Amino acid sequence: MWARRGQRPIAVSTHRYKWLYLYAFVHPAKGEVEWWVANAVNVSLFQDILDAFARESGAGPNKTVVLLLDNAG
Repeated sequence: MWARRGQRPIAVSTHRYKWLYLYAFVHPAKGEVEWWVANAVNVSLFQDILDAFARESGAGPNKTVVLLLDNAG
């Protein structure tokens, strides 16, 4: 970008953002982490991630998993 000496250059730009959201589950005693990266935050996606987490962790009639949510938006 060129400008006259003593003057600030003017640059035209547009702000464009691409957001990624991290859904993470941490086992406090073991320090193990499971996480998913998504491009949205919504109820149906969160339910799918919770379902996947339950499958991965083996939650079911023989194993109870306690999940604490942090109320992130």
